[in-house]
Amino acid sequence: MVLAVPRSPASRTIAVLWFATWCAFLCVGIPLAVLPRYVHGPLGGTDVMAGFAVGSLSLAAMVTRPFGGRLADERSRRLAVVTGMVLCVAGGILLCFQHSYTTLIVARMIAGAGESWVYAAAMAWALDLTPKERHGGAISLFGMAIWLGATAGTAIGEGLLSWTGNYRDVWLSVVVIPLAGLVACAWSGREAPRARRPGPRAPLILAVSVRPGAALALANLGYGAVASLVTLHLASRGIGSPGLTLTAVAAAVVVTRVAVAVALDRAGPYGVLVAGCASQAVGLLVIAGAQSLVMALAGGVLLGIGYAAVFPALALIVVDAAPDDLRGAALGGFTAFLDLGLAVGGPLAGVSAALVGRPQAFLVAAALTLGALAVAPRTGRRPTSVPPPPAEVVA
Repeated sequence: MVLAVPRSPASRTIAVLWFATWCAFLCVGIPLAVLPRYVHGPLGGTDVMAGFAVGSLSLAAMVTRPFGGRLADERSRRLAVVTGMVLCVAGGILLCFQHSYTTLIVARMIAGAGESWVYAAAMAWALDLTPKERHGGAISLFGMAIWLGATAGTAIGEGLLSWTGNYRDVWLSVVVIPLAGLVACAWSGREAPRARRPGPRAPLILAVSVRPGAALALANLGYGAVASLVTLHLASRGIGSPGLTLTAVAAAVVVTRVAVAVALDRAGPYGVLVAGCASQAVGLLVIAGAQSLVMALAGGVLLGIGYAAVFPALALIVVDAAPDDLRGAALGGFTAFLDLGLAVGGPLAGVSAALVGRPQAFLVAAALTLGALAVAPRTGRRPTSVPPPPAEVVA
């Protein structure tokens, strides 16, 4: 998966930004699988404490994303990316030297702030360097950096702990990896000078981000339901290896994302959004009724296909509506809703399961996913004839 062939300053910068984004999200994923065991073990914490340790990063990211987007717009895309990478490194260093639950939470929140700044600024900068008719492909492939970072990070964290048996080695990787991303930023090209925007200062959350963001939060509830309930749901029906359903979701996202990039630039964001939400909803229904592992895997694939489409489709709606000089703020405010949906999805699924049962909780999540279509703005089709990219940008 290649964003750009590094034959020009623009393409090199896009490649560096993709790598930096991937490094930032590896910092999200690497500790995720081992944090609950660390909190329960060396720190002697409870289930509630372990859950908050996992969610604290998303909470910090949700609060800080709009500020990173504003910095990218008002000062410099590069400054926001580099500052975000520095925060990721700082969070990793603090994680290495923490010996208390409070310090652990602070370390994860610092890393969450850094991750949030890197994505908003890097995506805005990459779009500055990409022709408008190819924005959909750029958004989709940068979204892949998020997904690959988070999912590959989980596997890396598990592997490191199994191999070394030492939590400190896991934490050390969360220093080295963002440091590599920070060093890579030295190869990014110069960005165009940023003119000061006339008139009053733009709000932290732009109006163009609100409806797509709310739709994104609703659509992410389905993934939260599967992540928190699918293992218990399938095990209660005597289905072995239920965790493979999440693997099927991840595989489907990776395989589908390139096709989504093409579809966005040719068919337009709303049509892709409809297809994505429908696929997610059907996947949740299949999982709810699954009586075998094969059926559960099929549901996971459908969910992953939909999940791969929803985020880039809604992000493209935001980018198309936002002024070019407020693109960072628009993306920062929009992606804050991603964190909101992921943070609320698990607890909401748990409450639904307690009230109406686990299978019905998936049905509730499917209905909320379809509700995203009612909330999201409808946009017209984008041009169906896409000219070839210029020599410096290859999507």
